[in-house]
Amino acid sequence: MLLCELLQAMLAYAVGDEQRLQTEVAALARHAQATGHLVYYRESQRLAQIAPLRPPLNQLPRLVSCPAQKLSDFLGSEVAV
Repeated sequence: MLLCELLQAMLAYAVGDEQRLQTEVAALARHAQATGHLVYYRESQRLAQIAPLRPPLNQLPRLVSCPAQKLSDFLGSEVAV
């Protein structure tokens, strides 16, 4: 279920539906915390931070799911998420 919620949030990002993105990210964060799946909680927080920067869709999974991935690789500056 959590993976489905993460994918729904990424889909909302892909189609530019900011309201749905925020709703999906909040739901994912709540469910991840409630079930103790903190990997998904972390991913929800990264997606919330990354989304306003509008990285290319093909980079989104790597930026959201790879904890060592820095936004500097995308932005060219030393900004870690």
